Amino acid sequence: MAIEDSVVLADLLSADSDVWDSCESIQALLAAFEQRRRARVQLVQERSLAAGRAWGSDADAFSSNDLRGTMQTRVDELYAVLANPP
Repeated sequence: MAIEDSVVLADLLSADSDVWDSCESIQALLAAFEQRRRARVQLVQERSLAAGRAWGSDADAFSSNDLRGTMQTRVDELYAVLANPP
């Protein structure tokens, strides 16, 4: 997330950015940053929470190898949307 934040912030601060030219203050720039990042951060938080819940739900039902494979599959499914952001 930090790397993504830095890329967005660098884009907003770049000389080519219309946002920087239209921002009258640091507060306006940070508001533009928040607007661009909020949906992505919320998605990651929701997916992380779902992955955590999934991890705890079946922990006693599998051997460690079964659990590892099952959980990796669930995590891959949960985060697949992140591989191809909108």
